Amino acid sequence: MAEDLERKARAQEEANAAAHKMAAVLASTTDGVFEVDRTFTILYLNHRARALIANGRDLVGKRLWDAFPDAVGSVFHEQYTHALREQEPAEFEGYFAPLDAWFAVRAFPSRDGLAVFFQDVTARKRDEAALVEANRENGALLGLLNSLLEHAPVGFAFFDREHRYLRINRTLADIHGVPAEAYLGRRVVDALPVNASQVDRIIEQVFATGEPVRSHEMVGEVPHQPGVRRHWLTSFYPVKADGMVVAVGVVVMEVSDLREAEAARSRSEERFRSVFEQASVGIERVALDGRLLEVNGKACAILGTRREDLLGRSFRDVTDPADLPAEEALLDRLLAGDIPSYAIEKRYRRADGSPVWVRVTSSLARVTGTEEAYRLSIVEDITERTAIEGDLKRAKEEAELANLAKTKFLAAASHDLRQPLQSLFFFAAALGNHVSSERGGEVLGHLERGLEALKGLLDSLLDVSRLDAGLVTPEVEDFPITDVLDLVSAAYAPLAHEKRLGWRVDGCAATVRSDRTLLARMLRNLVENALRYTAAGEVAIECRASASALLLCVRDTGVGIPADHMERIFEEFHQVGNPERDRTQGLGLGLAIVRRLSRLLRHPVTVRSTVGGGSEFCIAVPIGQTAEGEQTLPAEPAAPSGRGRLAMLVDDDAIVLMGLKLILAEWGYEVMTAGSADQAMERLEEEGRRPDIVVADYRLREGRVGTEAILRVRERYGAAIPGVILTGETGPECQHDAATHGLRVVHKPVTPRQLGTTLDEQLQAAE
Repeated sequence: MAEDLERKARAQEEANAAAHKMAAVLASTTDGVFEVDRTFTILYLNHRARALIANGRDLVGKRLWDAFPDAVGSVFHEQYTHALREQEPAEFEGYFAPLDAWFAVRAFPSRDGLAVFFQDVTARKRDEAALVEANRENGALLGLLNSLLEHAPVGFAFFDREHRYLRINRTLADIHGVPAEAYLGRRVVDALPVNASQVDRIIEQVFATGEPVRSHEMVGEVPHQPGVRRHWLTSFYPVKADGMVVAVGVVVMEVSDLREAEAARSRSEERFRSVFEQASVGIERVALDGRLLEVNGKACAILGTRREDLLGRSFRDVTDPADLPAEEALLDRLLAGDIPSYAIEKRYRRADGSPVWVRVTSSLARVTGTEEAYRLSIVEDITERTAIEGDLKRAKEEAELANLAKTKFLAAASHDLRQPLQSLFFFAAALGNHVSSERGGEVLGHLERGLEALKGLLDSLLDVSRLDAGLVTPEVEDFPITDVLDLVSAAYAPLAHEKRLGWRVDGCAATVRSDRTLLARMLRNLVENALRYTAAGEVAIECRASASALLLCVRDTGVGIPADHMERIFEEFHQVGNPERDRTQGLGLGLAIVRRLSRLLRHPVTVRSTVGGGSEFCIAVPIGQTAEGEQTLPAEPAAPSGRGRLAMLVDDDAIVLMGLKLILAEWGYEVMTAGSADQAMERLEEEGRRPDIVVADYRLREGRVGTEAILRVRERYGAAIPGVILTGETGPECQHDAATHGLRVVHKPVTPRQLGTTLDEQLQAAE
């Protein structure tokens, strides 16, 4: 009996939260029932409550203390407030003076409010008072016993040898809805509506053996509640006189709520067990000290270990030692209440010692009663995903290495091709003065255009390789956008007119912040692309200002770009409508360079296009600060003229050296050539001459460099002698070395005009 009372107490604790929802079901109970919310507004009264305390009034919607102001400050007010605030049930008896009545009260709190069950016990209290008075006068113990039996919270009954009722208290009689007086003198089989045969058999057993029958449970339906099954726990005891059993007493306690709570718990446990075992992920119930209390089949499969070999072991036993410190730190924070849960990717060690990558998400479980605290961990097998990520990482590294190899190859190929190409440029330029026939001039023109096309390819390859290698450093400044627009317009307006296309450049007074040279290169590439693919209509450069950026848009009325080519147009060598790789349509590197410069300068490029309706490429350039004063564009350089100056040429490639000497002689320079720094110094000493300028290749024989040749000449003849490094190198070493000594770098192949301009600029700077 004591164990069942404890179980009922635990079940009652779990049922507190649901008690107020049972009010409607208990509408017909003999108890008065009312329900209030957390503000003590009355939500419900059953008929019994209206009769006992409301005089039939409908008090729903009114505050309890407004309806019963005299209750404020009373035991009812104190107990209800305490129960709701502390979320603890209350059971007490109290006297309410306005009604001159005593009430036995049970109050059940929940998050939503309070459910109150009460009975009018005025008669009992008066009987108790009378009994006290009688006992005081007569010392009548029998009256006390009768009162105890009558008002006990459990049912009592006594039977004689004929199994007739000798006594039954009100609590037991009320179970069947029959007055206690109706049972007296009747046999069990005649009076009891349910379980009569069981009761009759047990009474006979106790009379026969003289031994009690404890904790016998009976189940049945009561007459006034059809369809409702009730559970009673009964204990039968012999009543002896002079060693003989003269009667049998029974104690009856209803345990329907307890059994319903147990059934609900069982159903919940079954649902949990079904989900637990059928889950597609591993589930672990882990004690706070790390012991595995329970694991499902999926967790066993992930670990490759039988359930019985896992239970009782610590999760630390199956975790890779290298991954434990990170999880221990998270677990400490979880147990300290700093975080509600944690997730970690780690390795478990399977039974065969092999690792398995898992993602574990762990949180503390909500525990009630005396259940051991634990945490619940969800385990996902991510071995395959981790392997894929590893493959992707390796593939990325391989791709980066391949890209680096490509860049190095382009740089090397560019350097090796530039040497003979450079000499061809110089020979072609020198040949021009010696070709007099019209046919010869025409052929020479074709040769020069071919060389220009080849130079364009190498320049583009150089740009791509230098950008990929990170060798280009933007020189960002604020400048008027007209500085760039005027240069681009001057360069491409004639080409547009040759193709009989309209050419328009919007006037724009904005100041932008960018690298003017790189931004101009972006615009030139876009304009060249527009001119190449536009046969009729116009090409325009438009300016559209916003709060933080200036949109420079190159718009054309050309062939347009199909949707499936929209992303690929920025790839190297990709051209729309040029499968034959016709070089007159360009090299397919212009937009690839635009994309790289866009990323370098952080100038986003957008494109819109309609097949047959033209395209529009827009560069978003940040707005800059307006500068004071005006800037002027550099003047067009004059034709190169050596005017008898002495130029020392140092190059270990005889063909390049020959071409370079030939073109400088055509410009009026006196020329001395050498294959190394030592040879250059020897020849200058022999001639007793001081050079006016030194032009040297960067890479010379025996690991020597051109900067050394220039520095030796300066050391001997004066630091003011200008120097130019003419090289096919694309790496940073040449740039850094030349910049350290204030030398100008010109990349091969260079056109004669570009070289002549550079020489003139260096000579003028030295004067």
